[in-house]
Amino acid sequence: MSTEERPIDGLSSDTRILIQARPLPEGRPLTEEQVGEVRGDYVKYARENGIFDAAVESQIGLEKGTINRMRTKQADSSEAEAVVRKLNDWMERDARQRRASMPMDYVPTNLAEQMRAIAMTAHATTAMAALVVPSGCGKTMVLEVLAERMGGAYLYCDETLTQIQFLKSVSRAVGNHRPFNSMAKGMRGIVERLVGTNRPLLLDEAHLLKRKCFPLIRSIHDQAEIAIVMAGTHEIIDRISDQANACGQLSSRCLRFNAMEHIYNAESPNPARGRAAHRPLFSREEVKAMFDRAAVCFDRDAFELVWGIACLPGHGCLRTARRVVQLVRQRYADQTIEPSMIRWALPLLFGDQGRYLIRLAERHVETCGPRAA
Repeated sequence: MSTEERPIDGLSSDTRILIQARPLPEGRPLTEEQVGEVRGDYVKYARENGIFDAAVESQIGLEKGTINRMRTKQADSSEAEAVVRKLNDWMERDARQRRASMPMDYVPTNLAEQMRAIAMTAHATTAMAALVVPSGCGKTMVLEVLAERMGGAYLYCDETLTQIQFLKSVSRAVGNHRPFNSMAKGMRGIVERLVGTNRPLLLDEAHLLKRKCFPLIRSIHDQAEIAIVMAGTHEIIDRISDQANACGQLSSRCLRFNAMEHIYNAESPNPARGRAAHRPLFSREEVKAMFDRAAVCFDRDAFELVWGIACLPGHGCLRTARRVVQLVRQRYADQTIEPSMIRWALPLLFGDQGRYLIRLAERHVETCGPRAA
């Protein structure tokens, strides 16, 4: 790849190369042969990928049964042409998405296991817990797995929730669908649903909740006598810190876990720490395991960059690393990923910030010790 090439130029030229669609003429009607070719392409593509017509119709804005009329040649010529043009474009989009897709399983990283340990301790002691985890570290996946394994209720929090809206969201999460129009009734319904069950409540992105929601969380915990795990970024500590005036209603009930303690941050290195105190947010083996299922092939230096990106706590961590690799795979398909490809993708995703992330990732790799053999 030319070093003079702008990232957007490379992506633009790549999208002109069709990987699934046919180059259909614009501005003039399609021939019966062209309609038949796209019809055959779609039937084969849908069969090979286990795709149902109804799902495609929903995605491209067609009424139910439209594709079946096209399949069985019951559509008139104008309808058939409109449908095959849409299907031709849709197959190209879907094929590109599938080429770039990276299914990722739950990986029991050290961070995930620490979160699990705190959640299990809170569950065993019927306590509350606050987990401080950088954005993009797989926190949501960990909480969803915990909810499934512990029989708990999971709720993704939202900064727009008022107190009564929060109670309604919790009520739905715990399986109580009775309507209510007052906080008192909502609280009673939630407590009645949870008391005696020992089912934990797991609140994702809890730092986004309004401060007035936190007394409600404490009240659910006290009345239902269940564990409540609140996970979010560092703002969650501010939300539960209520020791002023000898209150401590929340802080005294909460176990605390901060994933950033003793973690090396390439953006804000602490010179007072010795080198031995530094450890990466994720090990190389953990990041490798996250990409293994998708059969991503890196050369060694490219993997080091991706590992460095995944370990940057203020910049999306694993989420950013995954997006970068997806973009590279979209353009370079099944090629072995090289450092130049990572350096192409990051500025395209983040502009000048992407170039800054490259420097941070390189600093991380240099600081955190030798590469694995």
